[in-house]
Amino acid sequence: MQDRTCDRCGRPAVVHETVIKQNEHHELHLCEHCARDEGYEINPTHTVLPILKHVIAAQVQLGPPRDVADNPAGKACTHCGRTFAEFRRSGLLGCANCYTQFASKLTSILAREHEGATHHVGKVPTRIACSISQPTDAGDEAGQNDETDTHGRIQAQLVEQARADRIALLTNQLKSAVRNEQYERAAALRDELTSLGVTMNPGE
Repeated sequence: MQDRTCDRCGRPAVVHETVIKQNEHHELHLCEHCARDEGYEINPTHTVLPILKHVIAAQVQLGPPRDVADNPAGKACTHCGRTFAEFRRSGLLGCANCYTQFASKLTSILAREHEGATHHVGKVPTRIACSISQPTDAGDEAGQNDETDTHGRIQAQLVEQARADRIALLTNQLKSAVRNEQYERAAALRDELTSLGVTMNPGE
C-alpha cells in the first residue's frame, strides 16, 4: 500500500481508508496534506502500542468479560469438582449432582443432540403396549382391587406419553430426513410412524 498515490493530488498516500457500504467497496488514498484538509489527524509519534497498553490495563482492572464470568464453564460441581468445561471436553459428568449443577446448559445440549427431545424417548416394551392396547373384560376389572387399577392407569398414561413423545420425535426426524433428501431414512421413519397408528398424508 505504500506505493499508492493520493486520489486528490497525486503525491504519495499516507492514509488508506476502505469503506464497505451496502456491499459496495470504496477505497480512499490521501497524502498527508489532503488528509489534514479532510480532518484526519496525522501524528507519526502515536503508535498502536500505547493504545494497546491502555486497552490491556482496562481489561485487567475490569476482570474477564461478563459472558465469560457468568459462563458455568468455569464453575465446578459442588460435590465432585468437575467443571462444565471438563464435561464439554470429555463428554462425561463426574457425579449425579453434576446434572443439577449444569442443568441449564445440559438441556440445550440434549435438545440439540437428540433432535429436540430433552428426555429419553424410546420404544414401548411390547408386553406393556399389548396389555394396554387390549382392554380387559368388565368382569375381570370388577375383581381387581383399587391399587392394581391405579397402577394400570398410571402405566397406561406412561405408555401413552411415551407413544406421543416417540411420534413427535419420529415426526421431527422425518421432516429433517426429507429436508436433507435422505429418502431411505424418511421411508423407514414413515413406516415406523404408520406402525404406531399415525396416518400419513400423501404430501408428507
